[in-house]
Amino acid sequence: MKITRRQLRGIINEALLLELFDSPPYDFTIDRDATINDRNRKTVFFTYVFTTKIENSLTPELAEEESYIVTINAYNPQDPWNVAFRTYDGDFLESTLNYDVSVFSTIVAIVKDFVKNQLPNLENERMRHIRTFEVEPTAAEEGDTRRLRLYQRMLRNYGINSQNIDDKYLEFQV
Repeated sequence: MKITRRQLRGIINEALLLELFDSPPYDFTIDRDATINDRNRKTVFFTYVFTTKIENSLTPELAEEESYIVTINAYNPQDPWNVAFRTYDGDFLESTLNYDVSVFSTIVAIVKDFVKNQLPNLENERMRHIRTFEVEPTAAEEGDTRRLRLYQRMLRNYGINSQNIDDKYLEFQV
């Protein structure tokens, strides 16, 4: 049987996508939750943490760990919850430059955990009913929407529909 280059590329892409969506999440913990009142605005935020372990198949004893921080916050009951993540020593507006596919599945698991375990216990009843979230994928350069489209595809594979807002944010409901 002869396989064309196009068929081979399709098989490889499908295998890579399956790996992206079948990756188990890392263990995570809620690190902090708080409510801050500032000038008639009440900010509610939660911080989760998790650590990845990237093993080198040639030298497993040299496995590298990378800690991540995931924040979920909202300023008022009319806005969606904002989800942001970064490496422990990184910036929320930078790419993590880590291609560990379990990172995204961990963030999805954190959002689901937040909806199940944190939202029902919020003091503010109106915020307790917000089920809309937004995430701003970091673009390599202005106008680059590849990461946004990738996040949208990954969310869809987790059964979560999302909406592209001005090629800058994704809004989704859990």
